[in-house]
Amino acid sequence: MADEPEDDFLPYALAMEFMGIEDYKAASETLEKLVAKSPAYLPSYYQLGKCYEELDQIDQAIDILQAGMKVAQDQNDQKALGEIKEALWYLEDD
Repeated sequence: MADEPEDDFLPYALAMEFMGIEDYKAASETLEKLVAKSPAYLPSYYQLGKCYEELDQIDQAIDILQAGMKVAQDQNDQKALGEIKEALWYLEDD
């Protein structure tokens, strides 16, 4: 990541590795930095919402998923929008 700081996929991939070993705190911290640096990088919102859910930070999960919905709408990404809406529905239903 030090060699390619503008490559948004690298911190995203690192966060996915953290999630794979169930280190949701490290994953969320990595994704939070990615969202702050590159707010248009859509995949980070869904995964950050999942991290927050695993950390039992439901309000934060809802907030980040709602922000991701706006990004998905702006990018006209119907697939991501549907996935985010489904995740929101699940959280709001609980």
